[in-house]
Amino acid sequence: MNRRLMLYPGCVVLSRFPRYEAVSRKILASLGLEIYPVQEFCCCGASLGPGVLENWIHLPAYTLAQAERNGLDVMTLCGGCTNTFRRAQESLDRNPVLLDRVNRGLEGMGLSYSGVARVKHLIDVLDEYLPRDDHWVMGDAGCAVALSPPCQVSRPRRLYENRGDTWQGMRQIVERMAIPIVDYPLENECCGATLLTVDRSMAIRAGSSKLRSAMTHGADTLCVACGNCLLLFERYQKRMGLGKQISVVTLAELVGRAMGIDCETGNEAREGLARH
Repeated sequence: MNRRLMLYPGCVVLSRFPRYEAVSRKILASLGLEIYPVQEFCCCGASLGPGVLENWIHLPAYTLAQAERNGLDVMTLCGGCTNTFRRAQESLDRNPVLLDRVNRGLEGMGLSYSGVARVKHLIDVLDEYLPRDDHWVMGDAGCAVALSPPCQVSRPRRLYENRGDTWQGMRQIVERMAIPIVDYPLENECCGATLLTVDRSMAIRAGSSKLRSAMTHGADTLCVACGNCLLLFERYQKRMGLGKQISVVTLAELVGRAMGIDCETGNEAREGLARH
């Protein structure tokens, strides 16, 4: 069991949502995990995936090779990053010619990829390391919480054969905190954030449909675990014409509060859990 992780926040979290990364770091440290930052950060390659740019795979391979060089597994805070790294691993593991070409490119940086490093989302890590007893149970969170699981963490299905059609890891973590969950029909639908780069109006319509569904069923708070979801629901919510706002919190913030972790210190106070 590797307790040493390279934290890969992703472009959106790194540049726009420092509170998500900061609270995640505090949680992981409290669980006794050794967290290492990404050195010489680069994009995971999600926006340049298959069908857009042939050489997209060099970007995730570079980050994975960094982790391997340091004997670390990779942990992401974004569904898109998780998906891109895992699809890159699948492509490299199945295609020796591609692997050789990628490694020739990495050689000049003193790196190589062999497939050793595992890729995990924050949900994977919390599910594995959070205590199973009830000493950190929150119970009444003071709000009606609906979930928006990061859909790309469990897709495509061939990469997650043991998890079935819908991965319930996020729901199981919230249930372990004894927080009542608001069920709504569109819970496992894509939020639409990945459409922002190609059709912003369509992305906003998709997000609006999901939020409206959650609010109609009684939610006043939406819990997310993805930088893309956070971007769409928090930064674009006012454009959705919902009539009222719904609070958006990260899974890390809910878990941090349940564990009694101070999420409101220093620069984080401006964007911490209290503002919700």
